[in-house]
Amino acid sequence: MIHVLVELDKDCIYTLLAIGHAQSGTTDSASCAVVSSVLRAFAMALERFGISCEGSAERPGHFFIRVSEKKNMSLGEISFMVLEQLRFVEQSYPDEFQLELKEY
Repeated sequence: MIHVLVELDKDCIYTLLAIGHAQSGTTDSASCAVVSSVLRAFAMALERFGISCEGSAERPGHFFIRVSEKKNMSLGEISFMVLEQLRFVEQSYPDEFQLELKEY
């Protein structure tokens, strides 16, 4: 099971923590690959648009990122894209993926 906790401020992601793996038999599942791709794209988009953040991927099955600069105009659009993709994964793989949103 992959669990992703997203903390939002005015619909913008400011903290994202992903923990776990989803496996089908002896190989990683499609949901795991999709979530990994979405999280990497999120980090790359933040970097591309110059949005200050800090994060880590210390070990397999663990990804953390905290946005330091919340006033960037692009953050809302990036957050929308990432959340829509994660919602789609949750709908497609309900037994393998859980998305938890907290609004502050």
